Amino acid sequence: MLENRALEIISSARFVEVTFNGQPVWIESVNRNTELATVMPCGTDEKIDVPLAQLVEENYQ
Repeated sequence: MLENRALEIISSARFVEVTFNGQPVWIESVNRNTELATVMPCGTDEKIDVPLAQLVEENYQ
């Protein structure tokens, strides 16, 4: 996923389905310097840092 798109999703008023390794996640923040996103796998309170390039926007047209 591109950095700008991740930032758009964070600020969006609508729900955007994003996955990491096939698992739905919620994007919490983006670190522009490291190109990492802090995400929360849906249904957990766990926060993990993942490469932006490994995030997939599902049903993106």
